[in-house]
Amino acid sequence: MKKLLVFLAAILLVFSFFSINNASANIWAKGVSQTSGWFDAEKDNVTTDDNLLCWAASGSNILSWSGWNAGYANEDAIFDWLTVEDPVDQGGWQSYAWNFWFTGSTTGPHYVGSTHPGFYTTAEYNAALIQEWDNSDLDVAMDLAAGWLEDDYGVGIAIKGSNFYHAVTLWGIDTDDSGNYLGVWITDSDNSKNGPDPRPNTLNYYSVSYGSDDLWYLDYGGGAAIWEMEGLKMAEVEPVPEPATMLLLGSGLLGLGALRRRWFKKS
Repeated sequence: MKKLLVFLAAILLVFSFFSINNASANIWAKGVSQTSGWFDAEKDNVTTDDNLLCWAASGSNILSWSGWNAGYANEDAIFDWLTVEDPVDQGGWQSYAWNFWFTGSTTGPHYVGSTHPGFYTTAEYNAALIQEWDNSDLDVAMDLAAGWLEDDYGVGIAIKGSNFYHAVTLWGIDTDDSGNYLGVWITDSDNSKNGPDPRPNTLNYYSVSYGSDDLWYLDYGGGAAIWEMEGLKMAEVEPVPEPATMLLLGSGLLGLGALRRRWFKKS
């Protein structure tokens, strides 16, 4: 009987080992899963003042997720505020919204004329930001994105199709047992844009493939390639604001962190 119990325990141990190692190795932003933790700011379904502000919507998602929310209730409230403060409906990058949010600084025509002084500091912003602008290096885009998610960065990506640019928010990466990339989970401000309020927050999955031009492509439509990426570090240390700025700063948090690259895998 004793030998039988030992034999059964050994079988269970081996089974557990293979079960763990054959489990999906999906990569998620901190606190995010397929069912919760992600954010999805949507464009207005009535006005046209935010048609090209997908970058600000994506930036709002990450501000809300990361804790750099300045006391705003959610991503939709942040996006509404950024839309009101911006006098033009033009394309841009997530960092345009983040730079203005943190420091009050304008970029190009965006936010010109606003008197917003910034909810945080330039030093905090520089410590929290990662940018990837070099398209020639985007064969490693999935590795960069995976490393940023694992290092508690929120990741905004720009995708380029045959006749469009668009900004979305990356929340998770799907891999196989060998670590090869299969797909991504994103939220998109264009989902249900013309639908009735309140429009549902939705998390969308798209498979990815590695192109002959050394770029990663999503099955988004229009041959959408990952074109640019930016990351904002999750806040980690709560600052003690001066009394005079308590109401302005709200519950802002200080984020520090470093980028860790992973070896890239091409599926």
